[in-house]
Amino acid sequence: MVLATPGAAPRCAQGYSAVVILEGLNFFSHPDIRAQERARELFFETAAMIDPKGVVLLTVPDGHPITSSVAKWNPGAMIRRELIERQEVSLPPFVQSFLLSCPVNEATQLVSGLNKSISEARLPASVKVFGPTPMPKGLAKIVIYVDVDDATQVRSFVHELQRRRSIAKKQLLSIRVDPYSF
Repeated sequence: MVLATPGAAPRCAQGYSAVVILEGLNFFSHPDIRAQERARELFFETAAMIDPKGVVLLTVPDGHPITSSVAKWNPGAMIRRELIERQEVSLPPFVQSFLLSCPVNEATQLVSGLNKSISEARLPASVKVFGPTPMPKGLAKIVIYVDVDDATQVRSFVHELQRRRSIAKKQLLSIRVDPYSF
């Protein structure tokens, strides 16, 4: 018997006779945009460790999509459903995201400038600005979502913003495009 944390199960050349995934719903409840993807990957990676006659035991309700996906060994339906949901609420991969970090005392002014740029059509109308949200070390984060078709224009805008901050000797923004987590 081997007891391992997620992703740390040792490989067994012949495969395990059984694999048990405990507290399965916890893997799907992380407050992260890619939690579903990571959980699905973990379930399939762990289930793949069984020998041909092995069994997989999941502590997840029968109605959860991962149950039927693993039972049929077909993540496709679950992935398609997730993509439809992401499109409905404008999340990646249908939008591109930008995470800007700046000094907290400049954040409100930066958000105002971004919103003004949208109203003046210097940024596409598809741009959605969220924040600022305070972070440790006197910083604030601002999250920008934009339709993928308009992302090039936003990248150019953010690049120009950073260039002008540099010329003005202001602290440069920390910019992450499509960050893995926020």
